[in-house]
Amino acid sequence: MNATRARLLLVDDQESVRETTAALLGDDFEVVCAPDGMRALEILADQPFEIVCADYNMPGMSGAELLRRAQALRPCAAVLVTGHSEYVDAIPAHMRQGVAVVLKPYEPQMLIDTAHRAYMLLKASGMAKQQRKLA
Repeated sequence: MNATRARLLLVDDQESVRETTAALLGDDFEVVCAPDGMRALEILADQPFEIVCADYNMPGMSGAELLRRAQALRPCAAVLVTGHSEYVDAIPAHMRQGVAVVLKPYEPQMLIDTAHRAYMLLKASGMAKQQRKLA
């Protein structure tokens, strides 16, 4: 196992989906799961994560709102998973910025690759900010 794997918070209200997706991502990321947006925010307040991956359609708080709040707490890569492309169009532009979207059904490798790309963009953004500070 690689000790430098990125930490990923996986949020989905459907237990079977959470378990399957966590197993899928577990080879590439250190995965922690939450059943809803409120529990995810509690976990995020206590622990840092490089990536937050959330289902869009959850009771109480949409995945888009969760990702917006997560990024307000601390910088993180954000991946939104949805089975409805119209949900993506309905998300206000300010909430879509910095969010990668994966449409269901997806090939497993698509989710893994999207999470990796989102994380790499987050790291590159942080490096660019550091360079600007040094200049």
